[in-house]
Amino acid sequence: MRVFQGLWGYASVSLLVACGADPKSSAPSAPSGTTETTTFEVPPLKAGYTRIVAPVVEGIEAGGDSIQCQYVLEPFDRDMDVLDVVGYQSKGGHHATAYAVRNGAAVGTSRECNEVDNTSIGGFLGGVGGEAGGKAKLPDGVVFRLTKGSSIMLNAHFLNTTLDSIDGQTVLDVKFAEVDPSRLVASIFVNFTSNFTVAAQTKTTADAVCTVPKDMKLLSFTNHMHTYGVRSNTSLVNPAAGGAAPTDVHTDALWTSDMQFNPVFTEWTVADPLLVQKGDVLTTHCEWENGTTNPVNFPDEMCVGFGFFLADTPASPLCLDGTWTE
Repeated sequence: MRVFQGLWGYASVSLLVACGADPKSSAPSAPSGTTETTTFEVPPLKAGYTRIVAPVVEGIEAGGDSIQCQYVLEPFDRDMDVLDVVGYQSKGGHHATAYAVRNGAAVGTSRECNEVDNTSIGGFLGGVGGEAGGKAKLPDGVVFRLTKGSSIMLNAHFLNTTLDSIDGQTVLDVKFAEVDPSRLVASIFVNFTSNFTVAAQTKTTADAVCTVPKDMKLLSFTNHMHTYGVRSNTSLVNPAAGGAAPTDVHTDALWTSDMQFNPVFTEWTVADPLLVQKGDVLTTHCEWENGTTNPVNFPDEMCVGFGFFLADTPASPLCLDGTWTE
């Protein structure tokens, strides 16, 4: 289940996801969450925000890689809008992504992600780290929504590149507000493939191909690879249009390894989004060059395209190797 443990956090880097809402809005008190103290220094909490302190992930071994599902906030008794999420991670932090979940574990639970965790995931709420969509900024008046009865779970990833054991921790500051019907709701969409091997000492390509089963209005989109990437492109084809040229959704003509943490988004407005029609084929093309003597597979390397769209529901659809899941 390693693919699914890292699935949502990888797809979804800066320490901010700004949701374009009125910064003067005051957030109501949130339900109880975790009560652990922080193990690293974080800025003071800003007015109107709720601080969520995740459990400490202890004893990550030298060279170790830990992905935890951490339940950090009890459900609200009503729908709530998420106006802003600011996140911080301790040494070794790679990403942390916040999701609405149902039927999950008790608040305070922190564990290697399992099938229950993965099948409980609902809407995307924000994150820290480029692979969590942390560089994305939604247009004014567009928010993420936490539905009544949903708790918050973090998908928290830590990589220990030191020679000693470390502890890892995540802190999120969330600005909640009562639902405003005038706000539009956004969610995240991810297209990726895990079916590839980046061969040693050669160039390799792979495509994540998805036939989209419903109309979508995209507000932003980007691609995601890791260290060995050299170029990536996501394009859109309408099969009903015959021989029409593909629409360029987003291109990274020259990929550098720092872009896995600092992605560049192509953006559209609410008034003029990128329209994806039911039956359109979205292809994320990735190119790598591996100069080492060892082949590399998912999740050490990735071929991902992801973006944000105006949603009828807060669900976060995923297209994995051509299979759509919502």
